[in-house]
Amino acid sequence: MAAIDVLMPVRNGVQFLGQSIESIIGQTFRDWRLLILDHGSSDGSTELAHRYAAKDCRIQILSMPGAEHLAGLLNAGLAHCDARYVMRHDADDIALPDRMALTSDFYAMHGHYVVVGGEAIMMDSHGRSIDRLQPPTDPQAITAASFFYNPIIHPTVTLNFPLFRKLGAFYGGDFLGVLPDCERPTVTRCAEDYILFGQIGLSGLCANLAVPLIRYRVH
Repeated sequence: MAAIDVLMPVRNGVQFLGQSIESIIGQTFRDWRLLILDHGSSDGSTELAHRYAAKDCRIQILSMPGAEHLAGLLNAGLAHCDARYVMRHDADDIALPDRMALTSDFYAMHGHYVVVGGEAIMMDSHGRSIDRLQPPTDPQAITAASFFYNPIIHPTVTLNFPLFRKLGAFYGGDFLGVLPDCERPTVTRCAEDYILFGQIGLSGLCANLAVPLIRYRVH
């Protein structure tokens, strides 16, 4: 069992997939397992992922072509996780080398949080920096912002997985039971992260680090 499981969904992302995988391999924190969730790729992404897995036993490929959009894919990936922490990472982003170490150190001092994210350096398709995303860091500010927008940058997130499971949390639904069963929404894409982190944020259990954790690709 690794300390951190990394969930990396991919569907036809061969152009940037190698850079993304290498940014995980290059982490200063070494106790991790990378789960690549292949959502039916046909452009060589699957073959590229398997070449990396052949060289590093910490990398595993899970074929999930039938998963229902991103929410279904991530929920299926979570079912394979058994680490203390679960880190999200997109197949076209680059994790900065100390991302895992910074997040792990924060959790060591603030273990009651369920979600920890951070800042992101935005880059274009050529890797040129174009902007910087700086979400609120104070948990109370995150809670207030959750009523109006998503104050958590999804691909920067690492989950405190035992607490996440204790909440019964999952992507795309009302796991807090705020609404009657007949009125609970199901969000499978586009806003699946907002409905998840919004509920956790309203509970005061989200934090953001005031440092960039990734280079975030904007297409």
